[in-house]
Amino acid sequence: MSIIKICFFIVLFSSLIYAQETIKFVLSNSIIESVSYTVSPDTTYSICIKLNNDGTKDFEEITKSNIGKFLRILKDDYLIQEAIIKGRITSGRILMNNLKDANEVINYIKILIK
Repeated sequence: MSIIKICFFIVLFSSLIYAQETIKFVLSNSIIESVSYTVSPDTTYSICIKLNNDGTKDFEEITKSNIGKFLRILKDDYLIQEAIIKGRITSGRILMNNLKDANEVINYIKILIK
């Protein structure tokens, strides 16, 4: 397969993802209960955002009602996470995996607790 065909398929696939209806969930300090981070032995960084009861209910309703749709999670106009909703999320936790380094973790935490 030529490089042109491969590039075409990548662009087509990207277009299909972004052509879907995008659902936004906006984080605010009033619904964030806590923010924590972990570093695995192989130095993979993760952040966990724990929502309070109101935030958990709102997030559960959004994920339950929009399975298969594209979700963007924002805080103060910063993109925190994006994914396709695969199922209802009832835990009230938003996990950000595979962050590249400690600086990226610090930058996200500054945004999340601001």
